[in-house]
Amino acid sequence: MAAEVQITAATQPQHIGAWLAGRSASSRRVYAAALEAAARAVGRDLASIDWAALDPAALELVREQLVAAGRSPSWVNLTLSAVRSLVRHLWRQGLVPDERRARLEDVAGARGSRLPAGRHIESHELAAIAKACMKDGSLVGLRDVAIIGLAATTGLRRSELAALDLADVDLATGRSVVRGKGNKQRAVFITNGALDALRDWAAARGPQPGALFVRLVRTPGGGHQVSHDRVSVQTMVDTLKRRARESGVDPIRPHDLRRTVAGELLDAGTDISTVARLLGHANVQTTARYDRRPEHAVAAAAAKIRFPYRSASER
Repeated sequence: MAAEVQITAATQPQHIGAWLAGRSASSRRVYAAALEAAARAVGRDLASIDWAALDPAALELVREQLVAAGRSPSWVNLTLSAVRSLVRHLWRQGLVPDERRARLEDVAGARGSRLPAGRHIESHELAAIAKACMKDGSLVGLRDVAIIGLAATTGLRRSELAALDLADVDLATGRSVVRGKGNKQRAVFITNGALDALRDWAAARGPQPGALFVRLVRTPGGGHQVSHDRVSVQTMVDTLKRRARESGVDPIRPHDLRRTVAGELLDAGTDISTVARLLGHANVQTTARYDRRPEHAVAAAAAKIRFPYRSASER
């Protein structure tokens, strides 16, 4: 690593904090984790590196170490992107020379791709979960089935679900304005049973403005009442995990629902650019990772290749 420029130990964390502050809460967590991963890759910790003095060879080492550790190309490239973003922030403060910043931007990313993580959720699993939510007829059940219904039909990210306000949703038409990554807005359309579930929840929630999905507070009688506090992103994860367990289906993560929405729409012949807009993907290449059709074609082709053997039970 190149010789360190003179930034005091007290100033460096302030620059990192200012850089992170310009991102959403979910992005801050991801970028901070990526920066920690970059530091570990070169045998250091986050606080001991002068990021303004980082040279291209060190960034290349980060890439190679993460690849060798088996990290996916997308994660490696996210880590490199986080480092470059911090360097650009320091450059704007006059702490990184133009030439070094340009050379860091030129460091190539990791090549390759991985299949998207997670699994496809079957319709009977969603039916079982909806039944589990509604079994007791409680406010919690109404809220949970509305959350899961939206996730299972729109593919919204958990952070997007948590950020929805009542005013974002037109309950008559199902049109909803979503604030996605980079504070970009897009419209999604809630239909069928998901819209029915949302209407029932909205009626129980009440017309007060604010968060669509709110925390529910226990009452002395054992029931619940609506609060004004927005549910957390972790609530989305915990809700899905708990309801899957109650309904007896395999564990489900929010991203499994997102993957399922994308795969089913593409299987049905929906244009990939339309699916990308629905999911809030800036690049259709990201959406293409969820396209199961090429895999189906490979499986169909493989079935045409014969091998002359029959099991003993069939002879």
